[in-house]
Amino acid sequence: METAKVVIVGSGIAGLAAAQTLRKNGFGDVVVLEGNDRIGGRIHTEVYGDGIIEIGAQWIHGEVSNPVYELACKHSLVHQVKGFCNVEDGSHLFFLSDGSFISPTIIRETSMVLDNLFNEANKFARERISPDRDEQTVGAFIQNSFYKYLRTSSDTEETKKMRDGLLNWRLTMEKTENACASVYDMSLGAWGEYILCEGEEAVELARGYQPILDVLLDDIPRTSIRLNTHVEKIVWNETEGMQKPGETATRRVQVFTSDGEIFQADHVIVTCSLGYLKLHMDDLFLPRLPPNKASAIKRLGYGTVDKIYLEFETPFWESNCHGIQLAWLPDEKVELDCLKNLTDEKIVQFTMGHWYKGIHGFDAIMQQPNLLCGWIAGSEAQIMESLPEDLLCDICHELLQKFTGNSNIPRPIKITRTKWFSNYYSVGSYSYRHTGSTANDSDDLARPLPSEKDPCLQFAGEATHATYFSTTHGALLSGKREAERLTDLYHKYVLSNNC
Repeated sequence: METAKVVIVGSGIAGLAAAQTLRKNGFGDVVVLEGNDRIGGRIHTEVYGDGIIEIGAQWIHGEVSNPVYELACKHSLVHQVKGFCNVEDGSHLFFLSDGSFISPTIIRETSMVLDNLFNEANKFARERISPDRDEQTVGAFIQNSFYKYLRTSSDTEETKKMRDGLLNWRLTMEKTENACASVYDMSLGAWGEYILCEGEEAVELARGYQPILDVLLDDIPRTSIRLNTHVEKIVWNETEGMQKPGETATRRVQVFTSDGEIFQADHVIVTCSLGYLKLHMDDLFLPRLPPNKASAIKRLGYGTVDKIYLEFETPFWESNCHGIQLAWLPDEKVELDCLKNLTDEKIVQFTMGHWYKGIHGFDAIMQQPNLLCGWIAGSEAQIMESLPEDLLCDICHELLQKFTGNSNIPRPIKITRTKWFSNYYSVGSYSYRHTGSTANDSDDLARPLPSEKDPCLQFAGEATHATYFSTTHGALLSGKREAERLTDLYHKYVLSNNC
């Protein structure tokens, strides 16, 4: 193992987990190549005032059998408030666009119905049931089922309107949770493939995700991580025949960087985002990836989730308010005053189509009492990234006033937004099950080349995990998986030669 050389492309949590595991298992020649000027990938904690904000991953999802949660607990990094993200307990305020307040009773009742429908949607994957032809997507199934319930209810028309707004809020929120273009884009047949670890669904970290990365970095020499190193080409050997330990004359993989360096390796672990692979796989690998892997990359869904942080001089919301949620009605067209007198044709074009209906709420941020965080996903997030900050601030300000019916809400004094779609190496946020894709595609993406017995070119990252895709623990486990694959391979070789 001392003579095997491993190159890891990408320093997100998958790449760092792979590097840490390899080092602990006796691999001494490991280098991590990172195109950005920082480590972390889609984990990015920024100092903000006296605290931090998360530009990327926000929470640990689940506690039981979650290696990221276990790591956080071991190092006393958890700052957990039970139910902070629970919208059913009255701590989140819901409004229609006309300022109508939705009562906690209606929220609880509607949430219960929707929770049951989403749980029912799990059965298609878990019980291998084929969805009806007209309900191939999660959105179609939930909407059709909910409207059946609504038609048979004895609610007043006003209550039905509020429930309709809550349905639209939930579908938009699920779009954000899953980073999809639309809930009508997510495969119903594959919906239940994702497995949520038991326990609190959204665990907060006391100082953000950066300390988690720092724990992994403790076992990785900083000299083995090369920042600002853009990988231009990976030339790999598709002929099976593993390099024998001790034979260093000819490495099987060459990694070419944009500044002219060439890294020779026995194994390369690629942890690029699925979005990056979708755009660059044909140019990145020589020879090109085999058809089954390329097809898996194309089929799997990958989308954008962005945040809009608003800072106020003082909070206008109560300290026990955990968020202000915008329950848009499905077909309503709300015209904003701040958009009426725009003259820049490019900006006018971007603001057409009511993209701001993609903002489904503004959440309070623990340990940042003057901040609200808006959430937006899909094509609407891509438009948001392109707008001038002052205009985006005006839009968010007017939405808060309009929905709450409170014209005295002050304008934010500062706005900070994320731009994951515009990030060259991320090209979005995380993966989901697009219609036509299944866990088999994640497995195909994860499978090493040219074969599992001869892993010359390996793949890790959240999209390669069949059940924990889209999560940091899925990414971490995938990095460990590939490192353990090499450890097992070399141990077997050593054992076979000692017999």
